[in-house]
Amino acid sequence: MSNTQNPLSAIEEVFHNYGQRRAALDYAFFKLNLPEHDVALLVDFIVRRRIGIAQVRVSVHAPLGGGVSLAEIPLDRFVIGSMTTPSEGAHIGDNWLGTGGSRGTVGTTAWDLAFQPASSVLYPQIKLIEPLHAFDLTLQSVPDVRFRGILRLAGQRYEVSEARGMVSSYFGRALPERWFWISCNTFDRQDIALECVVSRMALFGGPVHLKTGYFSVCTAGSSETIIAPVNGSIRLEGTREALTITAHPRSGKAAYMLQCSASTRDYHDLGDRIQTTLLASCTLTGIASANRTVGLEERMPVRT
Repeated sequence: MSNTQNPLSAIEEVFHNYGQRRAALDYAFFKLNLPEHDVALLVDFIVRRRIGIAQVRVSVHAPLGGGVSLAEIPLDRFVIGSMTTPSEGAHIGDNWLGTGGSRGTVGTTAWDLAFQPASSVLYPQIKLIEPLHAFDLTLQSVPDVRFRGILRLAGQRYEVSEARGMVSSYFGRALPERWFWISCNTFDRQDIALECVVSRMALFGGPVHLKTGYFSVCTAGSSETIIAPVNGSIRLEGTREALTITAHPRSGKAAYMLQCSASTRDYHDLGDRIQTTLLASCTLTGIASANRTVGLEERMPVRT
């Protein structure tokens, strides 16, 4: 997949203000898949300013040692330096995140990984109202990233070499009321990365909510991002165990259809009403398919 930016500039752009923004919530995370081992890892670095804590949350999907672990410190012990300086970055306890990699240990999971972007930055905002901070969160990501290093899960060591994954950062006043998030770059063809969010977010933190989202497909030869309701529409039908997303661009081009499935037993509870798996499967009709390498997440609505 082509990358017209400098080797680290994409991840620098996504992470460069992490931890220094005054947002109530500030997340930076990465995920990767090792399909040859049926293993996947999701690591969130989280700043929660309203309750004064910083956390590292780890979700492991593996034949042995799977589950969710959490490390937490008071916010006044959170250390943040320049994210572009390897010796600085973000430190939550002994866990470190920078624009070039991450290392840490939470529970029985340890990692020492280097990042290399393989795509440019995805910034799926509604530009006319973004300066007004109308929505709960602002998000940006690098949908296709290469990882190398070492991963240890419950005593099992894995060598990571050119593993595919992604990095992202989002921040704002609150988590959206509800969302579905889908991410995959390990398809049966090598040059494609997909990322999609369908959400219901409050406007200006008030009682009015708007259904919005984005659907992005990037290949070696082209990329397209549909942002609803700006330049297209996105419809989701089904549940997190079996869903279909149809994304219609306003340009008149053919719609994308994405069908995803996941076993209930492969989901983890991350807290905050979030259920996630990194072992879903999907078919992007007429383009590509992926088997047990898809990130699929739902934040469930409040039960009344």
